[in-house]
Amino acid sequence: MKIVYSRKGSELPFEEVSLAAREERAYSGDYYGAFSLEKFAHSGSLQYTHEDAGGWLAYVTQFKPSNFWYKDQNVRVWAYYEQYDNWQDTYGMDAVLAVYHSGHGGMDANGKFYAPLGADWGNLGTTAVSDKMRLGNEQVNYIFWSTCYSCRVLNEHNPIRTWAPANKGFRMLFGFETTSIDSPNYGKYFWQEWNKNKSFSTAWLDASWRIYHGQAPSVVACGANEEEAKNRVFNERYFYWPHVSTSWWWWRWYYAKKTRDPNLALPGNMLIAELQPVDVDETYVRKVMKRHDIDMKLPDEVVATERGIFSLKKGDVQTAFGDDGLYEIQMAQPNLSNTEQLPLNKAQSIAEGIVKDYDLRKEVDLTFDRIRLTSEAGRSIEGDKTKGPYTIETTVQFKQVINGLPVLTPGAGEVRISIDNDGSVTSVHSSTRPVERLTDRPRNTTAAPEEEGPIGRPRAENKAECKMLLEEEWKKNMAFWKLRGEAPKKYTVVPDTTEIGYDIRNNEAILVARQVMEAEFENGYKKLYWVVKPILG
Repeated sequence: MKIVYSRKGSELPFEEVSLAAREERAYSGDYYGAFSLEKFAHSGSLQYTHEDAGGWLAYVTQFKPSNFWYKDQNVRVWAYYEQYDNWQDTYGMDAVLAVYHSGHGGMDANGKFYAPLGADWGNLGTTAVSDKMRLGNEQVNYIFWSTCYSCRVLNEHNPIRTWAPANKGFRMLFGFETTSIDSPNYGKYFWQEWNKNKSFSTAWLDASWRIYHGQAPSVVACGANEEEAKNRVFNERYFYWPHVSTSWWWWRWYYAKKTRDPNLALPGNMLIAELQPVDVDETYVRKVMKRHDIDMKLPDEVVATERGIFSLKKGDVQTAFGDDGLYEIQMAQPNLSNTEQLPLNKAQSIAEGIVKDYDLRKEVDLTFDRIRLTSEAGRSIEGDKTKGPYTIETTVQFKQVINGLPVLTPGAGEVRISIDNDGSVTSVHSSTRPVERLTDRPRNTTAAPEEEGPIGRPRAENKAECKMLLEEEWKKNMAFWKLRGEAPKKYTVVPDTTEIGYDIRNNEAILVARQVMEAEFENGYKKLYWVVKPILG
């Protein structure tokens, strides 16, 4: 099997429109557009939203150019409201097939969504509000809100309450139930996951999982009836031009339910792990398939993205690989008709059995990490009773253990077993890598020749010193905001996120202290931040 690497991968993410269809309506390209804000008119600054939106655009603009990418003070309310949201058939939220917005977001108790912007326009203020938007009656069908609280699905909230006034025909909307991490990687990871032959919704949820397990990504889709809306939210994976009925809405989301206690102990020996390099070639693919009893004929040639992502499929079974040795196997689709949730202890027992049967501890040590629930709900636009929420799939995650401590990096050093309510295993994911050796000599930082002590010196030797390291690292974030005169009104450590363990960086796993901070800005907008500090250096 020959692997051919391509920046574009093997598939287009959109439905081509015929020349005749283009001539029947005003046309300016109209595929993609983006908004990103790091500086706001009336809220604290963010740090990574330009990289976030840029990562999403970088993939799609390999195929078609974008209509626009507005940033900071150029993001104004005209682009979100009906009169100008398709200005000159080129600019605005409703001027493109798919649009991406990265910034702050908030929602009030009545389900109204607020997106703070960069400057005033026409005395309409500096905030776009969901109930004043009218989207999908012109171009847009896919709306990505890379913000906090943009698609709430729990408690008294649901997407219909927030987005029904705005939806005039769009197909899908992507967002978050919770506060989200300020990260440069949502857009980039979304397309990496999509290239594993996943639907749009699964790619969005899995991209978020790689960034932070404590947030809840969510997706809603619409259709003429329950079946159409449900099929769209679970299966749609290409951008289509036709608008759809908003009669039925169906939504899905992930969230972590049961988690292990965080590790706060330092290892007996302060060591760096050098990981074994992995050659993802035909031999490796066959090894994985043999381990999981998959009978699949390999093609003579497969096209991979520049990150080495490619997928193979036979019937309902499909596999996906990455150049770092990561693999995912979709063994079956979950039985969505069974809505009686599988007990957590039974799911964990099944997952432990799969780890044993497939010998997944043969080359690495694993420990139970957490359980993730995949849930769904929906109803008609005219109805007053929601179907669900139902838990339709339970994922048991294990973390790799190095030198007695867990790997902390989201999306790395993980084994995940997904199980439907019938108790059937639907997928297996592995991103573990064997350790080549443990050493006290980090490659990136060393003591200078004139300094005393070993090559790699501990920066902390107890929990209190680790806490001090994290506080010092957080001060760097505070310095960024203070330089702009936009320091958060308050900030707190997110409970149960402080931990000591290993962070995988390329071919090394380094010892770190790690925690999540929640910062609250002007007008109540919030954002989460990872704080990571190496302990050995």
